[in-house]
Amino acid sequence: MHSFTLPFPAHTTARRRSTRSRPTVEDNDSGDDEDDDVQVKEELSVVPPTSGAMAMVSGGGGEGGGGGGGSSAMSAFELERLDNIRRNQEVLRSLGLGATRSEIGLNAAAQQQARKKTAGSSRGLKPAKRESREPTRRSARTEGKDAPFYNEEKLIMEVAAQSAREEEKRMDEGPLTLETLNRSEEGGADFLGLLKQLLSEHEGEASATGGKGLAPAASSSSSSKNKKPDMDYVERLAALTLAEEDILKLTPSRVTSMVVHPSERTLVVVAADVDGHLGVWQVDGEKDVFQFRPHIAKVASMQYHPADPSKLISASHDGTVRCLDLEKQAFDLLVATDEKFQDSGFTCASQAAHSPDNLYLAGHEGSTGLLDIRSRTLAWVHGEAHGKKVNSIEAHPTREHLFVSSSTDRAVTLWDDRKPKKEVWTIAHTNSINNATFNPTGDHLLITCQNHMLYVHPDPVAGNFTASNPPDVTTAQYRIKHNNNTGRWLSKFWPTWDPKHPDAFVIGSLEQPRRIEVFSASSGFQIASVRSEWMNSVQSINQFHPTRNILVGVNSSGRVHFYRGPGEERR
Repeated sequence: MHSFTLPFPAHTTARRRSTRSRPTVEDNDSGDDEDDDVQVKEELSVVPPTSGAMAMVSGGGGEGGGGGGGSSAMSAFELERLDNIRRNQEVLRSLGLGATRSEIGLNAAAQQQARKKTAGSSRGLKPAKRESREPTRRSARTEGKDAPFYNEEKLIMEVAAQSAREEEKRMDEGPLTLETLNRSEEGGADFLGLLKQLLSEHEGEASATGGKGLAPAASSSSSSKNKKPDMDYVERLAALTLAEEDILKLTPSRVTSMVVHPSERTLVVVAADVDGHLGVWQVDGEKDVFQFRPHIAKVASMQYHPADPSKLISASHDGTVRCLDLEKQAFDLLVATDEKFQDSGFTCASQAAHSPDNLYLAGHEGSTGLLDIRSRTLAWVHGEAHGKKVNSIEAHPTREHLFVSSSTDRAVTLWDDRKPKKEVWTIAHTNSINNATFNPTGDHLLITCQNHMLYVHPDPVAGNFTASNPPDVTTAQYRIKHNNNTGRWLSKFWPTWDPKHPDAFVIGSLEQPRRIEVFSASSGFQIASVRSEWMNSVQSINQFHPTRNILVGVNSSGRVHFYRGPGEERR
Protein backbone atom coordinates (compact mmCIF):
# COMPACT_ATOMS: atom_id res chain seq x y z
CA MET A 1 0.00 0.00 0.00
CA HIS A 2 1.43 3.36 -1.06
CA SER A 3 1.48 6.35 1.22
CA PHE A 4 1.91 9.99 0.34
CA THR A 5 4.00 12.52 2.24
CA LEU A 6 2.89 16.09 2.64
CA PRO A 7 5.08 18.48 0.64
CA PHE A 8 5.56 20.60 3.79
CA PRO A 9 7.29 19.21 6.89
CA ALA A 10 5.32 18.78 10.08
CA HIS A 11 6.78 21.91 11.68
CA THR A 12 5.46 24.15 8.88
CA THR A 13 2.49 25.44 10.86
CA ALA A 14 4.57 26.28 13.87
CA ARG A 15 7.13 28.03 11.74
CA ARG A 16 4.48 30.13 10.01
CA ARG A 17 2.90 31.11 13.29
CA SER A 18 6.29 32.19 14.61
CA THR A 19 6.87 34.45 11.63
CA ARG A 20 3.77 36.45 12.50
CA SER A 21 5.36 37.57 15.75
CA ARG A 22 8.76 38.41 14.30
CA PRO A 23 9.88 42.03 14.51
CA THR A 24 9.68 44.16 11.39
CA VAL A 25 13.49 44.02 11.03
CA GLU A 26 13.17 40.42 9.71
CA ASP A 27 10.55 41.28 7.07
CA ASN A 28 13.23 41.38 4.38
CA ASP A 29 14.30 37.83 5.27
CA SER A 30 10.72 36.57 4.99
CA GLY A 31 10.41 38.24 1.61
CA ASP A 32 13.55 36.46 0.44
CA ASP A 33 12.01 33.17 1.57
CA GLU A 34 8.95 33.86 -0.57
CA ASP A 35 11.20 34.48 -3.58
CA ASP A 36 12.91 31.19 -2.91
CA ASP A 37 9.52 29.44 -2.80
CA VAL A 38 8.69 30.84 -6.24
CA GLN A 39 12.02 29.60 -7.55
CA VAL A 40 11.33 26.13 -6.15
CA LYS A 41 7.88 26.01 -7.80
CA GLU A 42 9.47 26.77 -11.17
CA GLU A 43 11.84 23.82 -10.65
CA LEU A 44 9.16 21.25 -9.70
CA SER A 45 9.28 19.55 -13.10
CA VAL A 46 12.83 18.32 -12.30
CA VAL A 47 13.26 17.65 -8.59
CA PRO A 48 16.91 17.08 -7.53
CA PRO A 49 17.75 14.07 -5.40
CA THR A 50 18.39 14.49 -1.70
CA SER A 51 22.15 13.95 -1.98
CA GLY A 52 22.45 16.69 -4.57
CA ALA A 53 20.34 18.96 -2.47
CA MET A 54 22.55 18.38 0.59
CA ALA A 55 25.58 19.16 -1.57
CA MET A 56 24.00 22.49 -2.34
CA VAL A 57 23.77 23.18 1.38
CA SER A 58 27.38 22.34 2.02
CA GLY A 59 28.57 24.62 -0.72
CA GLY A 60 25.89 27.26 -0.40
CA GLY A 61 27.10 29.33 2.49
CA GLY A 62 28.32 32.22 0.27
CA GLU A 63 26.53 35.48 0.58
CA GLY A 64 23.74 35.52 2.99
CA GLY A 65 25.20 32.64 5.00
CA GLY A 66 23.99 32.07 8.47
CA GLY A 67 20.35 31.88 7.34
CA GLY A 68 20.46 35.10 5.35
CA GLY A 69 18.24 33.41 2.70
CA GLY A 70 20.19 34.37 -0.46
CA SER A 71 18.80 33.34 -3.83
CA SER A 72 21.53 30.65 -4.38
CA ALA A 73 21.04 28.80 -1.07
CA MET A 74 18.29 26.49 0.22
CA SER A 75 17.32 25.92 3.80
CA ALA A 76 16.90 22.50 5.37
CA PHE A 77 13.12 23.06 5.36
CA GLU A 78 13.11 23.60 1.58
CA LEU A 79 15.27 20.55 0.95
CA GLU A 80 12.97 18.36 3.02
CA ARG A 81 10.00 19.75 1.08
CA LEU A 82 11.65 18.93 -2.27
CA ASP A 83 12.46 15.44 -1.04
CA ASN A 84 8.81 14.87 -0.11
CA ILE A 85 7.68 16.02 -3.57
CA ARG A 86 10.20 13.70 -5.25
CA ARG A 87 9.00 10.68 -3.26
CA ASN A 88 5.35 11.49 -4.09
CA GLN A 89 6.19 11.66 -7.81
CA GLU A 90 7.89 8.28 -7.63
CA VAL A 91 4.75 6.79 -6.02
CA LEU A 92 2.60 8.26 -8.82
CA ARG A 93 4.90 6.81 -11.48
CA SER A 94 4.74 3.40 -9.87
CA LEU A 95 0.94 3.59 -10.06
CA GLY A 96 1.04 4.62 -13.73
CA LEU A 97 -0.29 8.11 -12.96
CA GLY A 98 2.82 10.10 -13.64
CA ALA A 99 1.50 12.35 -16.43
CA THR A 100 3.75 15.27 -17.10
CA ARG A 101 2.58 18.83 -17.22
CA SER A 102 3.04 18.93 -20.99
CA GLU A 103 0.86 15.85 -21.45
CA ILE A 104 -1.87 17.36 -19.31
CA GLY A 105 -1.67 20.55 -21.36
CA LEU A 106 -2.05 18.58 -24.59
CA ASN A 107 -5.11 16.75 -23.24
CA ALA A 108 -6.70 20.03 -22.19
CA ALA A 109 -6.01 21.53 -25.61
CA ALA A 110 -7.62 18.52 -27.30
CA GLN A 111 -10.71 18.82 -25.11
CA GLN A 112 -10.97 22.53 -25.87
CA GLN A 113 -10.71 21.82 -29.59
CA ALA A 114 -13.47 19.21 -29.28
CA ARG A 115 -15.71 21.71 -27.50
CA LYS A 116 -15.23 24.13 -30.37
CA LYS A 117 -16.70 21.53 -32.72
CA THR A 118 -20.21 22.16 -31.51
CA ALA A 119 -23.20 21.38 -33.70
CA GLY A 120 -23.28 23.68 -36.71
CA SER A 121 -20.96 26.25 -35.16
CA SER A 122 -18.83 26.63 -38.29
CA ARG A 123 -21.48 26.16 -40.97
CA GLY A 124 -23.85 28.65 -42.51
CA LEU A 125 -24.01 32.34 -41.75
CA LYS A 126 -21.31 33.87 -39.61
CA PRO A 127 -22.35 36.05 -36.64
CA ALA A 128 -22.49 39.71 -37.52
CA LYS A 129 -20.14 42.12 -35.82
CA ARG A 130 -21.81 44.14 -33.10
CA GLU A 131 -21.83 47.84 -33.63
CA SER A 132 -20.53 50.07 -30.88
CA ARG A 133 -23.28 51.39 -28.66
CA GLU A 134 -24.00 55.08 -28.59
CA PRO A 135 -23.48 56.95 -25.33
CA THR A 136 -26.39 56.86 -22.92
CA ARG A 137 -28.66 59.88 -23.18
CA ARG A 138 -28.05 62.30 -20.33
CA SER A 139 -30.32 64.75 -18.64
CA ALA A 140 -29.86 68.36 -19.70
CA ARG A 141 -30.53 69.61 -16.15
CA THR A 142 -27.63 67.57 -14.70
CA GLU A 143 -25.32 69.24 -17.22
CA GLY A 144 -26.49 72.70 -16.25
CA LYS A 145 -28.47 73.25 -19.43
CA ASP A 146 -32.05 74.28 -19.96
CA ALA A 147 -34.45 71.39 -20.42
CA PRO A 148 -36.04 71.24 -23.92
CA PHE A 149 -39.50 72.74 -24.11
CA TYR A 150 -42.16 70.74 -25.93
CA ASN A 151 -45.32 72.38 -27.12
CA GLU A 152 -48.21 70.93 -29.08
CA GLU A 153 -46.95 72.08 -32.46
CA LYS A 154 -43.52 70.57 -31.89
CA LEU A 155 -45.02 67.25 -30.84
CA ILE A 156 -47.17 67.17 -33.97
CA MET A 157 -44.12 67.85 -36.13
CA GLU A 158 -42.15 65.08 -34.43
CA VAL A 159 -44.99 62.58 -34.89
CA ALA A 160 -45.25 63.52 -38.57
CA ALA A 161 -41.50 63.12 -39.00
CA GLN A 162 -41.61 59.72 -37.31
CA SER A 163 -44.43 58.62 -39.61
CA ALA A 164 -42.42 59.77 -42.62
CA ARG A 165 -39.41 57.77 -41.44
CA GLU A 166 -41.59 54.68 -41.05
CA GLU A 167 -42.92 55.11 -44.57
CA GLU A 168 -39.38 55.32 -45.86
CA LYS A 169 -38.56 52.07 -44.07
CA ARG A 170 -40.91 50.13 -46.34
CA MET A 171 -39.06 48.83 -49.34
CA ASP A 172 -39.91 49.98 -52.84
CA GLU A 173 -43.38 48.83 -53.80
CA GLY A 174 -42.15 47.00 -56.85
CA PRO A 175 -40.11 43.94 -57.83
CA LEU A 176 -36.91 43.43 -55.85
CA THR A 177 -34.03 41.92 -57.76
CA LEU A 178 -32.46 38.67 -56.59
CA GLU A 179 -29.35 40.19 -55.05
CA THR A 180 -27.89 38.04 -52.31
CA LEU A 181 -26.64 39.70 -49.14
CA ASN A 182 -23.83 37.24 -48.49
CA ARG A 183 -22.66 36.55 -52.05
CA SER A 184 -21.66 38.38 -55.21
CA GLU A 185 -23.57 38.48 -58.51
CA GLU A 186 -22.40 34.91 -59.00
CA GLY A 187 -24.49 33.94 -55.97
CA GLY A 188 -27.64 35.37 -57.54
CA ALA A 189 -26.96 33.39 -60.72
CA ASP A 190 -26.46 30.22 -58.67
CA PHE A 191 -29.77 30.79 -56.93
CA LEU A 192 -31.58 31.26 -60.26
CA GLY A 193 -30.05 27.98 -61.40
CA LEU A 194 -31.43 26.29 -58.28
CA LEU A 195 -34.93 27.68 -58.94
CA LYS A 196 -34.85 26.49 -62.55
CA GLN A 197 -33.81 23.06 -61.35
CA LEU A 198 -36.73 22.93 -58.92
CA LEU A 199 -39.14 24.06 -61.64
CA SER A 200 -37.96 21.38 -64.07
CA GLU A 201 -38.26 18.72 -61.35
CA HIS A 202 -41.80 19.87 -60.57
CA GLU A 203 -42.77 19.66 -64.25
CA GLY A 204 -41.30 16.16 -64.45
CA GLU A 205 -43.19 15.02 -61.34
CA ALA A 206 -46.42 16.58 -62.62
CA SER A 207 -46.10 14.81 -65.98
CA ALA A 208 -45.41 11.52 -64.20
CA THR A 209 -48.64 11.89 -62.19
CA GLY A 210 -50.78 13.09 -65.08
CA GLY A 211 -50.46 16.76 -64.22
CA LYS A 212 -51.85 16.34 -60.72
CA GLY A 213 -48.56 16.90 -58.89
CA LEU A 214 -48.22 15.17 -55.57
CA ALA A 215 -50.83 12.61 -54.71
CA PRO A 216 -53.34 13.87 -52.15
CA ALA A 217 -53.19 12.49 -48.65
CA ALA A 218 -55.40 9.54 -47.95
CA SER A 219 -58.45 10.11 -45.83
CA SER A 220 -57.99 9.31 -42.17
CA SER A 221 -61.60 8.48 -41.41
CA SER A 222 -60.84 4.77 -41.13
CA SER A 223 -57.78 5.36 -38.99
CA SER A 224 -59.78 7.63 -36.71
CA LYS A 225 -61.96 4.69 -35.77
CA ASN A 226 -58.94 2.51 -35.06
CA LYS A 227 -57.11 4.43 -32.37
CA LYS A 228 -54.04 2.20 -32.40
CA PRO A 229 -51.08 4.08 -33.90
CA ASP A 230 -49.45 2.84 -37.10
CA MET A 231 -46.43 0.96 -35.74
CA ASP A 232 -44.54 1.13 -39.04
CA TYR A 233 -44.87 4.91 -38.95
CA VAL A 234 -43.76 5.02 -35.32
CA GLU A 235 -40.70 2.93 -36.16
CA ARG A 236 -39.80 5.30 -39.00
CA LEU A 237 -39.99 8.24 -36.60
CA ALA A 238 -37.82 6.42 -34.08
CA ALA A 239 -35.19 5.83 -36.79
CA LEU A 240 -34.75 9.56 -37.55
CA THR A 241 -31.16 10.63 -36.91
CA LEU A 242 -29.30 13.94 -36.94
CA ALA A 243 -25.70 14.29 -38.16
CA GLU A 244 -23.38 17.15 -37.35
CA GLU A 245 -23.09 18.16 -41.00
CA ASP A 246 -26.90 18.47 -41.20
CA ILE A 247 -26.95 21.47 -38.85
CA LEU A 248 -26.54 24.94 -40.27
CA LYS A 249 -27.23 28.55 -39.29
CA LEU A 250 -29.61 29.89 -41.92
CA THR A 251 -30.71 33.34 -40.69
CA PRO A 252 -28.92 35.99 -38.63
CA SER A 253 -31.85 36.65 -36.27
CA ARG A 254 -34.72 34.79 -34.61
CA VAL A 255 -36.58 32.53 -37.04
CA THR A 256 -40.31 33.19 -37.40
CA SER A 257 -41.21 31.03 -40.40
CA MET A 258 -39.80 27.98 -42.17
CA VAL A 259 -40.83 25.84 -45.17
CA VAL A 260 -39.44 22.69 -46.82
CA HIS A 261 -39.62 22.50 -50.61
CA PRO A 262 -41.77 19.57 -51.84
CA SER A 263 -39.25 18.42 -54.48
CA GLU A 264 -38.41 14.72 -54.18
CA ARG A 265 -34.89 15.06 -55.61
CA THR A 266 -33.49 18.41 -54.47
CA LEU A 267 -33.70 19.14 -50.74
CA VAL A 268 -34.22 22.84 -50.04
CA VAL A 269 -35.07 24.54 -46.74
CA VAL A 270 -36.12 28.20 -46.52
CA ALA A 271 -36.30 30.14 -43.25
CA ALA A 272 -37.12 33.78 -42.49
CA ASP A 273 -36.47 35.89 -39.40
CA VAL A 274 -37.73 38.91 -37.47
CA ASP A 275 -35.65 41.38 -39.51
CA GLY A 276 -36.99 40.33 -42.91
CA HIS A 277 -34.04 38.14 -43.91
CA LEU A 278 -34.70 35.03 -45.96
CA GLY A 279 -32.19 32.19 -46.02
CA VAL A 280 -32.19 29.38 -48.60
CA TRP A 281 -30.26 26.16 -47.96
CA GLN A 282 -29.70 23.56 -50.65
CA VAL A 283 -29.01 20.76 -48.22
CA ASP A 284 -26.98 18.37 -50.39
CA GLY A 285 -25.52 21.04 -52.65
CA GLU A 286 -22.09 22.59 -52.74
CA LYS A 287 -23.43 26.08 -51.96
CA ASP A 288 -24.54 26.31 -48.36
CA VAL A 289 -26.68 29.43 -47.93
CA PHE A 290 -28.26 32.08 -50.12
CA GLN A 291 -29.40 35.06 -48.07
CA PHE A 292 -31.86 37.74 -49.20
CA ARG A 293 -33.87 40.50 -47.56
CA PRO A 294 -37.20 40.98 -49.37
CA HIS A 295 -38.77 42.52 -46.23
CA ILE A 296 -37.61 44.89 -43.54
CA ALA A 297 -39.69 43.51 -40.67
CA LYS A 298 -40.77 40.14 -39.29
CA VAL A 299 -41.73 37.59 -41.94
CA ALA A 300 -44.86 36.11 -40.38
CA SER A 301 -45.58 33.29 -42.82
CA MET A 302 -44.29 31.62 -45.98
CA GLN A 303 -45.65 28.97 -48.31
CA TYR A 304 -45.03 27.62 -51.78
CA HIS A 305 -47.64 28.19 -54.46
CA PRO A 306 -49.73 24.98 -54.60
CA ALA A 307 -49.70 24.89 -58.40
CA ASP A 308 -46.14 26.16 -58.93
CA PRO A 309 -43.59 25.27 -56.20
CA SER A 310 -40.98 27.52 -57.83
CA LYS A 311 -42.94 30.47 -56.40
CA LEU A 312 -42.60 31.32 -52.73
CA ILE A 313 -45.14 33.68 -51.12
CA SER A 314 -44.17 35.58 -47.96
CA ALA A 315 -46.22 37.92 -45.75
CA SER A 316 -44.52 40.42 -43.44
CA HIS A 317 -45.21 42.86 -40.65
CA ASP A 318 -43.85 45.60 -42.92
CA GLY A 319 -47.23 45.59 -44.68
CA THR A 320 -46.24 43.74 -47.85
CA VAL A 321 -46.86 40.34 -49.39
CA ARG A 322 -44.25 39.28 -51.96
CA CYS A 323 -43.80 36.36 -54.34
CA LEU A 324 -40.47 34.96 -55.44
CA ASP A 325 -41.11 34.81 -59.20
CA LEU A 326 -38.70 32.89 -61.43
CA GLU A 327 -39.97 34.45 -64.67
CA LYS A 328 -39.39 37.98 -63.39
CA GLN A 329 -36.28 36.90 -61.48
CA ALA A 330 -37.40 39.07 -58.57
CA PHE A 331 -39.42 39.23 -55.37
CA ASP A 332 -42.60 40.59 -56.89
CA LEU A 333 -45.02 42.65 -54.81
CA LEU A 334 -48.50 41.13 -54.58
CA VAL A 335 -50.19 43.55 -52.19
CA ALA A 336 -49.41 46.20 -49.58
CA THR A 337 -51.46 47.69 -46.78
CA ASP A 338 -53.27 50.76 -48.05
CA GLU A 339 -56.49 52.66 -47.60
CA LYS A 340 -58.51 49.54 -48.40
CA PHE A 341 -56.64 47.14 -46.14
CA GLN A 342 -56.10 49.52 -43.24
CA ASP A 343 -53.76 47.58 -41.02
CA SER A 344 -50.23 48.12 -39.75
CA GLY A 345 -48.94 44.87 -41.24
CA PHE A 346 -49.72 41.32 -42.31
CA THR A 347 -49.43 38.58 -39.69
CA CYS A 348 -50.31 35.52 -41.79
CA ALA A 349 -51.45 34.35 -45.22
CA SER A 350 -52.82 31.08 -46.61
CA GLN A 351 -53.64 29.39 -49.91
CA ALA A 352 -55.58 26.22 -50.62
CA ALA A 353 -54.79 23.62 -53.27
CA HIS A 354 -58.35 23.73 -54.62
CA SER A 355 -58.18 27.54 -55.11
CA PRO A 356 -54.50 28.48 -55.60
CA ASP A 357 -55.33 31.88 -57.06
CA ASN A 358 -56.93 33.04 -53.79
CA LEU A 359 -54.79 34.18 -50.89
CA TYR A 360 -56.34 34.75 -47.46
CA LEU A 361 -54.70 37.57 -45.48
CA ALA A 362 -54.82 38.72 -41.85
CA GLY A 363 -53.38 41.71 -40.01
CA HIS A 364 -52.14 43.12 -36.74
CA GLU A 365 -55.35 44.91 -35.83
CA GLY A 366 -57.79 42.06 -36.48
CA SER A 367 -58.42 42.56 -40.21
CA THR A 368 -58.90 39.76 -42.73
CA GLY A 369 -59.07 39.86 -46.52
CA LEU A 370 -59.02 37.86 -49.73
CA LEU A 371 -56.50 38.65 -52.49
CA ASP A 372 -56.87 37.60 -56.11
CA ILE A 373 -53.28 36.84 -57.09
CA ARG A 374 -53.97 37.05 -60.83
CA SER A 375 -55.35 40.60 -60.76
CA ARG A 376 -53.48 41.72 -57.59
CA THR A 377 -56.74 43.10 -56.18
CA LEU A 378 -58.50 42.59 -52.86
CA ALA A 379 -61.87 40.91 -53.34
CA TRP A 380 -63.00 41.95 -49.87
CA VAL A 381 -61.68 43.18 -46.53
CA HIS A 382 -63.22 42.66 -43.10
CA GLY A 383 -61.64 45.21 -40.75
CA GLU A 384 -63.30 43.90 -37.58
CA ALA A 385 -62.94 40.15 -37.91
CA HIS A 386 -61.16 40.00 -34.54
CA GLY A 387 -60.69 42.44 -31.70
CA LYS A 388 -56.91 41.93 -31.58
CA LYS A 389 -54.05 40.60 -33.70
CA VAL A 390 -54.82 37.59 -35.89
CA ASN A 391 -52.19 34.91 -35.22
CA SER A 392 -53.19 32.41 -37.91
CA ILE A 393 -55.46 32.09 -40.91
CA GLU A 394 -55.88 28.90 -42.92
CA ALA A 395 -58.05 27.73 -45.80
CA HIS A 396 -59.93 24.49 -45.36
CA PRO A 397 -58.05 21.80 -47.34
CA THR A 398 -61.11 20.17 -48.91
CA ARG A 399 -64.06 22.55 -48.57
CA GLU A 400 -63.96 25.52 -50.88
CA HIS A 401 -64.77 29.02 -49.51
CA LEU A 402 -64.23 28.00 -45.86
CA PHE A 403 -61.31 29.22 -43.75
CA VAL A 404 -60.48 29.46 -40.06
CA SER A 405 -58.71 32.20 -38.11
CA SER A 406 -57.33 32.43 -34.58
CA SER A 407 -56.48 35.51 -32.59
CA THR A 408 -55.01 37.01 -29.46
CA ASP A 409 -58.61 37.87 -28.53
CA ARG A 410 -58.99 34.19 -27.45
CA ALA A 411 -61.27 33.19 -30.33
CA VAL A 412 -61.10 30.62 -33.13
CA THR A 413 -63.58 31.50 -35.88
CA LEU A 414 -64.77 29.68 -38.98
CA TRP A 415 -65.67 31.90 -41.95
CA ASP A 416 -67.25 31.58 -45.39
CA ASP A 417 -65.59 33.91 -47.90
CA ARG A 418 -68.90 34.32 -49.74
CA LYS A 419 -70.18 36.07 -46.60
CA PRO A 420 -66.90 37.33 -45.13
CA LYS A 421 -68.40 39.56 -42.48
CA LYS A 422 -70.64 36.91 -40.96
CA GLU A 423 -69.01 34.17 -38.91
CA VAL A 424 -70.10 30.55 -39.21
CA TRP A 425 -69.20 29.85 -35.59
CA THR A 426 -66.64 30.85 -32.95
CA ILE A 427 -64.90 28.72 -30.32
CA ALA A 428 -64.22 30.84 -27.23
CA HIS A 429 -61.17 30.13 -25.08
CA THR A 430 -59.80 31.50 -21.82
CA ASN A 431 -56.34 32.37 -23.19
CA SER A 432 -54.73 33.65 -26.35
CA ILE A 433 -54.61 31.29 -29.34
CA ASN A 434 -51.30 30.69 -31.07
CA ASN A 435 -52.54 28.67 -34.00
CA ALA A 436 -55.52 26.82 -35.47
CA THR A 437 -54.89 24.39 -38.32
CA PHE A 438 -56.72 21.66 -40.23
CA ASN A 439 -55.02 18.37 -41.01
CA PRO A 440 -54.44 17.63 -44.74
CA THR A 441 -57.74 15.77 -45.09
CA GLY A 442 -59.82 18.19 -43.02
CA ASP A 443 -60.80 15.52 -40.48
CA HIS A 444 -59.24 17.29 -37.50
CA LEU A 445 -58.89 20.85 -36.27
CA LEU A 446 -55.89 21.40 -33.97
CA ILE A 447 -55.87 24.46 -31.70
CA THR A 448 -52.75 25.56 -29.77
CA CYS A 449 -53.72 27.65 -26.74
CA GLN A 450 -51.69 29.64 -24.24
CA ASN A 451 -53.35 27.79 -21.35
CA HIS A 452 -50.82 25.00 -22.11
CA MET A 453 -53.32 22.81 -23.94
CA LEU A 454 -53.67 21.34 -27.42
CA TYR A 455 -57.30 20.84 -28.48
CA VAL A 456 -58.13 18.30 -31.19
CA HIS A 457 -61.64 18.71 -32.63
CA PRO A 458 -63.08 15.98 -34.89
CA ASP A 459 -64.10 17.75 -38.13
CA PRO A 460 -66.08 20.62 -36.60
CA VAL A 461 -67.13 21.74 -40.08
CA ALA A 462 -69.12 18.55 -40.66
CA GLY A 463 -70.96 18.94 -37.36
CA ASN A 464 -74.24 20.73 -36.93
CA PHE A 465 -72.65 23.80 -35.38
CA THR A 466 -73.92 27.32 -35.95
CA ALA A 467 -73.18 30.80 -34.67
CA SER A 468 -75.86 30.34 -32.00
CA ASN A 469 -74.76 26.76 -31.23
CA PRO A 470 -70.98 26.79 -31.66
CA PRO A 471 -68.46 24.14 -30.60
CA ASP A 472 -66.44 24.78 -27.46
CA VAL A 473 -63.55 23.27 -25.52
CA THR A 474 -65.81 20.51 -24.21
CA THR A 475 -66.57 19.28 -27.72
CA ALA A 476 -62.88 18.65 -28.38
CA GLN A 477 -62.17 14.96 -28.81
CA TYR A 478 -58.79 15.25 -27.07
CA ARG A 479 -57.31 17.85 -24.74
CA ILE A 480 -53.55 17.33 -24.60
CA LYS A 481 -51.53 19.07 -21.91
CA HIS A 482 -48.49 20.77 -23.45
CA ASN A 483 -46.25 23.56 -22.16
CA ASN A 484 -46.62 26.42 -24.69
CA ASN A 485 -44.98 29.14 -22.59
CA THR A 486 -42.18 30.02 -25.00
CA GLY A 487 -41.79 33.49 -23.49
CA ARG A 488 -40.40 36.58 -25.13
CA TRP A 489 -37.18 35.34 -26.74
CA LEU A 490 -38.40 32.10 -28.33
CA SER A 491 -40.70 31.90 -31.33
CA LYS A 492 -44.16 30.56 -30.61
CA PHE A 493 -44.78 26.87 -31.17
CA TRP A 494 -46.29 26.32 -34.61
CA PRO A 495 -47.54 22.72 -35.06
CA THR A 496 -47.64 21.24 -38.56
CA TRP A 497 -49.05 18.02 -40.01
CA ASP A 498 -47.26 15.21 -41.79
CA PRO A 499 -48.66 14.99 -45.36
CA LYS A 500 -47.54 11.35 -45.53
CA HIS A 501 -49.55 10.49 -42.39
CA PRO A 502 -52.43 12.98 -42.06
CA ASP A 503 -53.25 12.03 -38.46
CA ALA A 504 -49.82 12.95 -37.11
CA PHE A 505 -48.63 16.44 -36.18
CA VAL A 506 -45.27 17.69 -34.93
CA ILE A 507 -44.61 20.42 -32.36
CA GLY A 508 -41.65 21.74 -30.39
CA SER A 509 -41.09 21.09 -26.71
CA LEU A 510 -39.67 22.88 -23.68
CA GLU A 511 -38.84 19.64 -21.87
CA GLN A 512 -35.33 18.50 -21.01
CA PRO A 513 -33.48 16.91 -22.72
CA ARG A 514 -34.47 18.92 -25.80
CA ARG A 515 -36.76 17.10 -28.20
CA ILE A 516 -39.32 17.35 -31.00
CA GLU A 517 -42.65 15.72 -30.20
CA VAL A 518 -45.01 13.94 -32.59
CA PHE A 519 -48.65 13.32 -31.61
CA SER A 520 -51.48 11.32 -33.13
CA ALA A 521 -54.75 13.19 -33.62
CA SER A 522 -56.61 9.87 -33.81
CA SER A 523 -55.51 8.68 -30.37
CA GLY A 524 -54.46 11.88 -28.62
CA PHE A 525 -51.19 10.27 -27.54
CA GLN A 526 -47.59 11.23 -28.16
CA ILE A 527 -46.19 8.64 -30.56
CA ALA A 528 -42.60 9.84 -30.92
CA SER A 529 -39.97 11.97 -29.22
CA VAL A 530 -37.20 12.88 -31.64
CA ARG A 531 -33.89 13.61 -29.90
CA SER A 532 -30.20 13.89 -30.71
CA GLU A 533 -26.96 14.64 -28.92
CA TRP A 534 -26.42 17.37 -31.52
CA MET A 535 -29.68 19.17 -30.69
CA ASN A 536 -29.54 21.16 -27.44
CA SER A 537 -32.08 23.92 -28.11
CA VAL A 538 -35.85 24.38 -28.39
CA GLN A 539 -37.14 23.76 -31.93
CA SER A 540 -40.05 26.20 -32.16
CA ILE A 541 -40.94 25.46 -35.80
CA ASN A 542 -40.84 21.98 -37.37
CA GLN A 543 -41.98 20.51 -40.65
CA PHE A 544 -42.01 17.14 -42.40
CA HIS A 545 -41.00 16.69 -46.01
CA PRO A 546 -44.16 15.97 -48.03
CA THR A 547 -42.90 12.72 -49.59
CA ARG A 548 -39.55 11.75 -48.05
CA ASN A 549 -38.73 10.44 -44.57
CA ILE A 550 -37.24 13.75 -43.40
CA LEU A 551 -38.04 16.08 -40.50
CA VAL A 552 -36.68 19.61 -40.27
CA GLY A 553 -36.61 21.72 -37.09
CA VAL A 554 -35.34 25.23 -36.49
CA ASN A 555 -34.53 27.04 -33.26
CA SER A 556 -34.94 30.71 -32.46
CA SER A 557 -31.31 31.58 -33.20
CA GLY A 558 -31.68 30.61 -36.86
CA ARG A 559 -30.07 27.18 -36.72
CA VAL A 560 -31.70 24.43 -38.81
CA HIS A 561 -31.60 20.75 -37.78
CA PHE A 562 -32.16 18.29 -40.64
CA TYR A 563 -33.25 14.83 -39.45
CA ARG A 564 -32.98 11.93 -41.90
CA GLY A 565 -34.63 8.54 -41.85
CA PRO A 566 -33.19 5.25 -43.18
CA GLY A 567 -32.23 5.55 -46.83
CA GLU A 568 -32.06 9.36 -46.71
CA GLU A 569 -28.33 9.65 -46.15
CA ARG A 570 -26.33 12.35 -47.91
CA ARG A 571 -25.81 11.68 -51.60
